[in-house]
Amino acid sequence: MGNPFVVCLAHRWGQWDELKAEIRKSHLFRFDWFFKSRTAQELQKRCEALVRLIEKENEDAMEAIKPKSTAPKPAAAAGAAGAGGKRKPEGEAAAAAAAGAKKKK
Repeated sequence: MGNPFVVCLAHRWGQWDELKAEIRKSHLFRFDWFFKSRTAQELQKRCEALVRLIEKENEDAMEAIKPKSTAPKPAAAAGAAGAGGKRKPEGEAAAAAAAGAKKKK
């Protein structure tokens, strides 16, 4: 408990002693003696740890949102490669295959 409170007030005040005073005045922590008895340095360490966790969570979320790589599989690349081993763009490969099918008829 108190984690969002610490992060939000740290952003608002920027001073650890002022954050400590706000925690002591807040009715949210009226009976939380452990939290109210923390020093400014302990609050600072806790807030920094929370910010690192938030940043890590955001990075993980961004990785999940990124589209997957569209690199072709090795088997698909070998099939699309023409003579000389150079790979043609998909549109050209399809056009070349269609032209080859017409010539065979």
